[in-house]
Amino acid sequence: DGVCMIFLLLQKRIFGSYYWEHIISELRSQAKLASQGAALFNEMLCKRIEQDHQRDEQTLSKITRSLERIQEQQSKLNQLNNKDALILTESSEHFEVIRSGDHYMFEYELEQQDEEEKQDEAIAVQEKILEVLAANDEDENVDDTTAQQPRTSSDTQELTTTSPTSLPVITTTTTTTTDIILPTSTSAESTSVEPKEEKSKKKIKIILTKIYLIIWIIVDYFIDLFYRNSRDYYEVSIKLTQMKSDDKIFQHELMRLETNIDQASIINIDQMAGGDQSNQNAYQQSVSQSINSSKRSRLYRLYDSIFYFSMYRSEFLCYSTMILNLITSGALLSMPLPLSIFLWATLSSRPSEKYWNTVLLYTEVIIVVKYVFQFKYYLWNAEAPDAYRLTAINIIGVDRKGTASSIADLYLLLSLFFHRSILKV
Repeated sequence: DGVCMIFLLLQKRIFGSYYWEHIISELRSQAKLASQGAALFNEMLCKRIEQDHQRDEQTLSKITRSLERIQEQQSKLNQLNNKDALILTESSEHFEVIRSGDHYMFEYELEQQDEEEKQDEAIAVQEKILEVLAANDEDENVDDTTAQQPRTSSDTQELTTTSPTSLPVITTTTTTTTDIILPTSTSAESTSVEPKEEKSKKKIKIILTKIYLIIWIIVDYFIDLFYRNSRDYYEVSIKLTQMKSDDKIFQHELMRLETNIDQASIINIDQMAGGDQSNQNAYQQSVSQSINSSKRSRLYRLYDSIFYFSMYRSEFLCYSTMILNLITSGALLSMPLPLSIFLWATLSSRPSEKYWNTVLLYTEVIIVVKYVFQFKYYLWNAEAPDAYRLTAINIIGVDRKGTASSIADLYLLLSLFFHRSILKV
């Protein structure tokens, strides 16, 4: 009786606290915003489709304008040919005939050319890497040739035209033309007496800087790629946090109007509303941090982009763990999971909640069944496993296996719970 009385007092204390009211408001706001994420994703998809239609209309208008321009220029050219038909004579040389045909059909505006000459980011990254490699190779050749012969004025002009992406560590310092045309004997002696160890150190330094630049170029490319692919989830999460904070403030305002309590509890409710105001301030702070995230280091931005990409594409994590589970176990119990990916999940752009609940329940049943049949008092587990290699126990997948199969099952279960938690946010 005393223990029951203690538990009743604890329940009364917990259920009568303001923290419990905070949990209730949090759960209510989550229940209200359960389908808002999908609605926001659909709105963004509709906006993107509209933008694609507008882009297609712009391209069609550009094509029509270019065709009209070509027709006008062709008509003008035909009029000139009709007027000067008697004056024109046949050209005697082949090059005169080639030069006579102007590119009148391809005279586009400069603004259109600038819009159409947008390169792919992967190609731009490859060009940057090639520029870095070319700049470093030129520097190595320059370092080798400085000790052999003096430079000319044309060589200095070639060296001064370095790539814009090269850093000051890689660029070489050039002297004036007068010093190069008339080298002194002291400079020649100093270059000839230069030891080989310094040259090897310079080459190693150039190679290390080259590797350093290439690594950071690749890291920047992956940061942009992950941010671009997870942009929708990032925007939706910010909108949902704002909607949740507004809904909690509205709920506490209703609680203040409906309840008739003393002044002390009103002060506590005001403190709760102040807490919600702090949540809104935290939201604004998160937005400002997201705006200033570009000023942070590359490693932080890489981690942030990978995190948001994994949150946005968590279903790919579940699909890969399903296939990995089939590879590690190789049994009939794991076969329905990859089949469900191709026959149920990928048939729609966004798998339903029923699919994920079914997969989660099936995974839990598989883990329980495999655990029940892992004990050694079964006959197929007590004897040698080679004696039951082609039996139904091994084919179904309930035989005693190593730790790899159990780790794969637990990893699949954790990934499914992770994806389910993301869908509820």
